[in-house]
Amino acid sequence: MTGKDLGRKYLPLFIDMEGRKVVVFGGGSVGFRKASLFAEYAETAVISIDFSAELEELASSSSSVELIVSDLSSVSDGSILALFGAQDDKIWQWENRHFRQHSQLHG
Repeated sequence: MTGKDLGRKYLPLFIDMEGRKVVVFGGGSVGFRKASLFAEYAETAVISIDFSAELEELASSSSSVELIVSDLSSVSDGSILALFGAQDDKIWQWENRHFRQHSQLHG
């Protein structure tokens, strides 16, 4: 029996996801996989310059998923998790560096 079966929105990270928001960076297959998982538990925003057809379909069929065409500058301050979904190491390194800078500026 899962936390969801019990009427709670718990993910095996032991975080109460009720009323929380998750941000996924990356609009490809990795971002889709992460958004699909977290959308079952929390409001999920996916931030990317473009999105796969799978993500667009997920967003159109789920009220929990929002697609945001942007870069890291649009990070939500109310997010509990920020997940990177980039497959390319250069993109991941760029996102990591910019996210770290944003986090330092905004606590």
